[in-house]
Amino acid sequence: MNPFWTMSTNAGRKRSDSEEHIVSGEQRASPVRPSFGKKQLPSIPKNAIPITKASSPAASPQSANGTHASYGPFYLEYSLLAEFTLVIKQKLPGIYVQPSYRSALMWFGVIFIRHGLYQDGVFKFTVYIPDNYPDGDCPRVVFDTPVFHPLVDPVSGELDVRRAFTKWRRNHNHIWQVLMYARTIFYKINTMEPLNPEAAVLYDKDIQLFKSKVVESVKLCNSHFFSPWNPTVHEEAKKKMFAHKRRPEDQNKGLPVSGLSWVKPGSTQPFSKEDNPLQT
Repeated sequence: MNPFWTMSTNAGRKRSDSEEHIVSGEQRASPVRPSFGKKQLPSIPKNAIPITKASSPAASPQSANGTHASYGPFYLEYSLLAEFTLVIKQKLPGIYVQPSYRSALMWFGVIFIRHGLYQDGVFKFTVYIPDNYPDGDCPRVVFDTPVFHPLVDPVSGELDVRRAFTKWRRNHNHIWQVLMYARTIFYKINTMEPLNPEAAVLYDKDIQLFKSKVVESVKLCNSHFFSPWNPTVHEEAKKKMFAHKRRPEDQNKGLPVSGLSWVKPGSTQPFSKEDNPLQT
């Protein structure tokens, strides 16, 4: 046996014997602690209902959009922001949208049609997004002025979006696809199961009368593109738009300010404004 290990074990035995005497002496010298009674919980009332934990995570409170109620509104805001970012990245031709100032669930938009039967058409619309997006139904598209089209309700102006999105699939369907579908219907006309039966019948049987109806509809929609002039609302905005503010670096310059435009009032020809000679 290694002598080192034998020495270490013997030393360990000697230390343990001495420690036993010290410990035993401390135990004899330590004062006796007073004994207190055991603490007891109050008795359970007879009519009390036991509290149990939820057996599964499904029992926890859930919000309408499938997320936890505590962060559901933040998830909805993030989803809408991500959708609007996708719309910008797609650069949809002839389509412009902007979320409402009052509610992010309502987007205002306009579609410009360049060619085809609805050429020169400018159609304003509103996108209504469900409050449980993206787990709910597909967004709704409603034209401000009903368009004469087989897939547009002639009374409400709502577009039949469910035809293309029978079931809204999360992380697969996006709002920019709905916008593209709203643009495509003006180039590829489908008359199956129409919301406007008159438009569908005319397109299939009397294309000339259908074209005349479309021309009237385009003129009507274009005439309602701008809202009527309201002095109490628009006059103040007009003054702010035409008011010219000098920059701080131009305050000390003696040169007369002739305005920002080089177009003569009442003319559309560029550089038609006369230059005023500098005063000496």
